[in-house]
Formats: sequence, structure tokens, C-alpha cells
Amino acid sequence: MGFKARARKSSLWYLTIKQADHSSMGSRAEVAACLSAVFPRLKVTAGLQDGFKHRQFEVAVDLEPSAEVAEVALLVHWQGRSPQPGHNHPLWPVLCSATYALGGDLRDAYSDAPVAIPDRARNRALPENELDRVYRVPAEPDGPLAGIDDVDWRRLRHAYGSATDVPPLLRALRSADQEVRNQAWYELYGNIYHERSVYQATVHAVPYLLALLADESTPDRPGLLQYLLDLSLGLPEDFEARQVPWVIAKGVPLLQQLIATDPELRVPAIYLLATLPRTAVHARPLLGELLAEEADPSIRANAAFAVGIAWKPHLSDLHRLEKSLASPHAGERLAAALAMHRADYVTTEVISLFFDVLADSRPYRIWAESCPWGSFDAEIIALDQLLRLDRAARRAMSHRFVELLAIRREDDDWPPAQDIALDLLGLGFVGRWVSSGDSADLSRDQRSILAAVAASSGLWRREDTRYLLQRKLHSLGLPSDSKTLAAWVSTEHKTAADSNRP
Repeated sequence: MGFKARARKSSLWYLTIKQADHSSMGSRAEVAACLSAVFPRLKVTAGLQDGFKHRQFEVAVDLEPSAEVAEVALLVHWQGRSPQPGHNHPLWPVLCSATYALGGDLRDAYSDAPVAIPDRARNRALPENELDRVYRVPAEPDGPLAGIDDVDWRRLRHAYGSATDVPPLLRALRSADQEVRNQAWYELYGNIYHERSVYQATVHAVPYLLALLADESTPDRPGLLQYLLDLSLGLPEDFEARQVPWVIAKGVPLLQQLIATDPELRVPAIYLLATLPRTAVHARPLLGELLAEEADPSIRANAAFAVGIAWKPHLSDLHRLEKSLASPHAGERLAAALAMHRADYVTTEVISLFFDVLADSRPYRIWAESCPWGSFDAEIIALDQLLRLDRAARRAMSHRFVELLAIRREDDDWPPAQDIALDLLGLGFVGRWVSSGDSADLSRDQRSILAAVAASSGLWRREDTRYLLQRKLHSLGLPSDSKTLAAWVSTEHKTAADSNRP
């Protein structure tokens, strides 16, 4: 069964329907026909082919690939209250109807224990399947998706087998109902784009996604650009899927038109353009123009971040980024610093910016969390850039890391603290064993590192971080608890001071 390994979370329930004697329930076609009242789109092909979606739960059904079906797998994912027996939960009528249609028993897939369906569920009607509204969106003979049904989608494959569900899902993106569109996006982010992978069917869907984007009456066109961007960066799961970026690249004239005429779509269109093969020649002048002339600092920030994604910045690009690095807009400064670091053009201003983010990330969060490339944690990405610098550069900046630990020493939930502390210990004591029983001749930098680590109470209060620190300190021959370490550093300091007195 295809999804048993991912069913161990508390909100997931993996069930099976089978005969008590484990005998066959019929052929795949017969079983699909029996279940059609509950799962009308269940196809006689391998993979997850249909589901039932509700505000409080969703059910995915899987038919085993053999000709004769001995069991049907059901993956239940619920929201909120657990559907325990006795609860008046809308899930029970769905499970009851599916079990009754097959004349089998409902069981827990792991324990094989019977699952009791409440009596009250046996005469209740099925709740509304939200997928039905998605699949009922009418076709537009003269719309952007004209001709989509002429493609042999049954022959094409995506993450869950036959791609016959793609046309109705793309039609649902034209719906005026936001909930219908959201459901369609949910499905499309699971079939032709699944966990960062693209498939054979993805190649054939791209021309219709571009046609939807080109039609001004299509809702949520920024979402279409984001989806095309995800597809362009997707990992091909088969040979034909390698063509996805090249098929998207056929839409370059459309992207250039959107950049020139539509302010709302300008930045995401430039992002997409920058990722496509052999289109950097189109994207570079557009980004340069935005950096030089755009009045909106958030758009300048996005343009700065895009520089360097698809090409190595030229000197002219770096000069523009240096101007953005001095911007009063925090997001633009962070974006420019990231682009310059990506280009291996790391100046003292870039390094200072990353330390500023670590000291107080609040001014930088708004842009980082709304970046069209995908939201990210400003602190984590700033620290990542600093830790990518070579050892000599990090050692020269160790005093600044020590200052950061001192500033944030009381913070229990500051993720960079652990990596900073471990890196400082590695830089200050690389290849050296310090005997805590002797008067170790610590340097001033080593003493300041140990004092900062010992005083960082937020680090020591977290069990996982404390364990890593203790292992690191023990490996260096140093005291491995905060109080002992602080006292030892203080003692060593006094010893050194006394020896220097006349």
C-alpha cells in the first residue's frame, strides 16, 4: 500500500476494508464500481485515484495493483477533534458507506483490529464532498483551455498514476469560488508537482497553465506564476519531465508583456524569467532597470534578491546592489546582502548587515516572510551566510559572535544560539585538549568565548542544546556544565591576573 509509511502522525489514520476470511472482494473493476457512490472518480489504474474531502477530514483511497482485490486501503486525515466511536462526526457515514458497498470489515491497518462504526452513522446521508464542486466546474469551449480534452491524459502519468484528473483541476482554476480554486491548487500541488518533483503529465499541462496566465479574466494569476516557478525548479521524475523548463520558456514573450504592463505580476514574472534556461539575457536588463528606477522599496528588494539567482552578477550589477545595501528599507538591504554574498562579493558592509539581522531581526522579517521566492527566516539565513565564510574570516569575527551571545543570553528560543556557540568552540579550541584540572594558559579570545557560552542561560535551559554543548565541551577537556565552566573561567582569569602583578 502506497501510503502506510506516512500514516503514523497523530492526525492520520490508516485503515483497510477486507473480508473476514481475507478472500478476494472481486476484480479491480468490480470493486471500483461498488465504491463509485462514495468515490465516483476511482479509476482502475494503479495509485491514489480519488478522495473525499470535507472541512473536518479527508479520505484517500487506494486499490492494490493486483487483478483481484483482497483489501482496499483508506488513509484518513482529520482536522480538530478525533473521530472516535460515539462521536457525531461526519467521517463515519463515509466509512460506513464504503464498507457497506464492499460487504467487508473496517480494520486498523497496523493492528488489524476491527474498527467499530457507530450505529447512528448507518442511516445518515453522506456529507458534501468538496471535490465534487471542483470537478463540476463547466468547460469553456472558447476559453483558454480549449482543446484540453483532446490530450490523452489517461496515457500520461503524474505522482499518483493516470493524469485524467488534470483537465478538471485546471478548469477549476477558472472558478469564481475561491474555495474551489484553493482545493484545485491543493490537488495540483500533489499530482503534477509533488514534493518538488515534476512528471510526464506536467510537460503537457504547462501550455494550458500559460494559456490561463495569458487570459486576464483568470483569477489568481500571481498564484499561476508561483506555480510555474515551482515547476521550473522541480526535479524531473522521468525523462520527458526534463522538458518542463523548456516548455515554460516558450512563454517568455508573455512574461515580457506582463512585466511591461502589469505592476502586480511584474516581480513574480521577472523571477520566473530569471530561472528559465537561456533567458538571463532577457531578465538582466529588466532587473537592472528595477534596481535603478523603481520607487517602491519592496519591489527593489525583490529585484535585488533575484540578481544572482540565474547568473553571476556583473560589476554593474554589484554597483547597483551596493546602493541597495545602503537603502533605508530593511528588506532591500537584506536582499542586496544575500545577492552580494551569492556572488562571492562579501564586503564588511555585507557582514555587518548579517550581524544586524542576528541582533534584531524584526525590521527584516516582513520582507523575508513575504518574498515571492518563498518565505524564509531572516535570522537563519543571515547566520547561514556567515557560517559559509572560511575559518580564518570567522575567527577574525569571533568577538562579534561573542557579543551576540551576550546580547541574547537570556533568550530560550533563539535558534542561532546553538550554532554560534558550537562554531565558536570549534574556532577557539580547534585541535586542542584543555585539561580542566590544570591552570590552562587560555588566550583572551578563548576566555571570552567560554565566558559567553557559560553565561548564555537560554542555551543551557534547552535540553537538546545543552546535550550538544556538553558533548563539545567534554571533547575539549573543559567543564561541561554552565556553573562549573563559569567558575573555572573566573578562576583561570584570577590566576592569570595574579601572575602578572609586580
